[in-house]
Amino acid sequence: DLAVGALVRQGLRVVRLRPFNHIGAGQTEAFAIPAFAMQIARIEAALIEPVLRVGNLDAKRDFLDVRDVARAYALTVEHAHELRSGVILNVASGIPCRIGDVLQTLLALSRVAITVEQDPARMRASDLPLIVGDAARARKLLGWSSEYNLNDTLATILDNCRSRVARSTG
Repeated sequence: DLAVGALVRQGLRVVRLRPFNHIGAGQTEAFAIPAFAMQIARIEAALIEPVLRVGNLDAKRDFLDVRDVARAYALTVEHAHELRSGVILNVASGIPCRIGDVLQTLLALSRVAITVEQDPARMRASDLPLIVGDAARARKLLGWSSEYNLNDTLATILDNCRSRVARSTG
């Protein structure tokens, strides 16, 4: 981002997007939400014990459905000729969500009882307590706002994980 900003000063025409935490079906387990959902799917399929291992649940993040993020990118391309070079647009919901609350939503969708245990290996020393964005400029310049409800996105992710587990065991 900083390098691109330097290139703007040298005449490169650029629009800089800063998407916040985006989630969706098919995402890798390297991220918290799909890691939770895959564990739930494996537990439901009786592939692992009914214990979900987690890291820091108190951090708050600004989660967006990946389809909203993709739409922001498409709108940026459509409006590129109108945008000032170097402009920075946050792609964010503006709503901080506690990761533990997101996990509780996923657990409420589970078909079995699950115990949650903190796993020291999943804790990060550099975990920031709050990351949230202000997308006012993206709303103003692109007419963009998020359309997908977080609870619906979480249900979609869990259903996708269930399908992936079923395919891998079937």
